[in-house]
Amino acid sequence: MFESWSHSLRSLGLASLGLVLAVAPASANGRPPAGLDIRVRSSQILVSTTFGIVQSQDNGGEWTWMCEASFGTGGVFDPDFELSTRSSTIFTTAIEGMLVTRDGCVYQPSALGERFISSIAMASNGDFFAAASDGEGSKIYRSTDDGVTFAQASNAFRNYDTWRGMEVAPSDPSRIYLSGLRVVFGMPKQYLMYRSTDAGKTFTATPLTGFTGMSAETVIFIAGVSATNPDLVFARLTAVDGTTGEAIYRSSNGGDTWTQILAKPEPIAFLVRKNGELIAGTDNSGTVRSVDGGTTFTAVDGAPHLLCLYEDSAATIYGCTQNYGGDAAAVMTSTDGLTWTKTVRFQDISAPTSCAAGTTQQDYCVAVEWCGLKEQLGIASNAIKCAPGSGTDGGGCCDADGSSSSTALLGLPLGMLLWFSRRRRSARARA
Repeated sequence: MFESWSHSLRSLGLASLGLVLAVAPASANGRPPAGLDIRVRSSQILVSTTFGIVQSQDNGGEWTWMCEASFGTGGVFDPDFELSTRSSTIFTTAIEGMLVTRDGCVYQPSALGERFISSIAMASNGDFFAAASDGEGSKIYRSTDDGVTFAQASNAFRNYDTWRGMEVAPSDPSRIYLSGLRVVFGMPKQYLMYRSTDAGKTFTATPLTGFTGMSAETVIFIAGVSATNPDLVFARLTAVDGTTGEAIYRSSNGGDTWTQILAKPEPIAFLVRKNGELIAGTDNSGTVRSVDGGTTFTAVDGAPHLLCLYEDSAATIYGCTQNYGGDAAAVMTSTDGLTWTKTVRFQDISAPTSCAAGTTQQDYCVAVEWCGLKEQLGIASNAIKCAPGSGTDGGGCCDADGSSSSTALLGLPLGMLLWFSRRRRSARARA
C-alpha cells in the first residue's frame, strides 16, 4: 500500500506542511500521522498509515493498531500491501523481501524469499502477482494458490528494472498493465510501460505516445483500469512540473496512445469506480468528478481533503483524510463521491492489535511503542495502563512488568528511501 517519491513524502512538500505540523502530533518516524492507502475485504478494513497499520475486523466497529516493526518496515519506507480475495491473508512489500501473514500477527517471508518486490497486485479471480526488481532479474511472478507458491509468469526483464505500478483489469484477469523505470549508470532514465494479455506469461512494450511535460523526476504509475473494459486504462504522472504537480492520462486502446485529462499542482488520489465514474481528490486543491470517462470534470463541493481513495466490492468509497486538519477524521466514506461520512479518527483506536507473547507486535509494539503513540495521537483508550508522561520523550510504555523502555526510531539513508519508496496513492476498485 509510495512514489516519487512517496505518498507520505507529499506531506513534506506541500505548502501547508507548517500548519499540519503545528496542529498534528508527530509519529515515531517524524512525519505527521496520516493514512496512505486502504484495503477492504468483507468486514476487514486495513488502513496503511505513516505509523503502521490501523485495522478493523468488524466493519469499523473497533479499530486496532500494528506498528511498522511488525511487518518489517520503518522510517519513511511505506510498504505496498494487498488483501487476498480468498482468505484473510495479507501481503506486504518490505526492503528485504515480500512478507505474508495468515494469522494477522506474524509476518513471514514469502516463497520468493529475500527478492526485492517493488510492486504487487491482486486479480479479481484471486491470482496474485509480484514484480521483482533486483540483481536476480526483474521478473513478474504469479501465484494461483493464495501466495503459497509462485511461478515465474513472465519472461525476465533487465536486472534492476524497477516496477512502479502494476494493475490487473477487473473484468479480465489475464490483462495486466505494468509501468516502471530503467536506470543505467551514465544514461538517461528510461520509462517502461508494458501490457500482458495472457496473465503475465508475455509482455508487450507499449509506447509513451501522448505523454508530455515530463521532468527528470517524473514517475509513471498505472492509476486504474475500467471495471468493464480492459482496454480503458488510466496513468498518473508525478512531478510533471519538476516538483509536486501531477497529471492523469487516459488510454482507450490498451495503452497504445495516451491523452491528458487532468492536472493538479499536487499529488492526486485517483479512483476509477465500478460504475465508470472517475474521482480525483487532492489534499489542498479540491476534488473533481467525471461521469463521462474523463472528458469533463466537475468540482465536488464540500469534499474532504483526500490523500487516498479506494472502492470496495459493495461500491462504498473510502478516503484517507485529514485527521488533525479540516476533516477531523482519518478515514471517511461515501456512496456517491459527493457526500462523505466520518468513519474513524486516529484518536478512536481502541488498543494495539492483540497477538501472542513472543511476537514483535506484543513484545515491541505493545511494550515499547503503544504508550508513546497513545499520547502523541491523543488516543483516549485505557485498554493498556500507561505510566504518566510515558510518551513525552518518544519513550515507550509499560511492558509486562511495568518497566519502561525507549522507542527505537527506524530509518533509512535518503538515497535508499528515494529509490525504494513507492507508496501507492492511486486508488483501485477491486472486488
